Amino acid sequence: IIIEIIEDDMAVRSNFEFSSERKNLIKDVNLKKKIQLGISKLKEKVLINENIEEKIRENLNLLP
Repeated sequence: IIIEIIEDDMAVRSNFEFSSERKNLIKDVNLKKKIQLGISKLKEKVLINENIEEKIRENLNLLP
């Protein structure tokens, strides 16, 4: 669903792409915290379920 929203909303997509191009997101010391906050917001809006959350958190542990 998130991918569909980003693909359908050009303003959101452009902002995301611009932000990610300007920064090296992996080097951001607050990246994990920001992703966890995003997970919480997506769960509040029922855009992700427990399975998706679990997969994101598993991959989050792969970050340095």
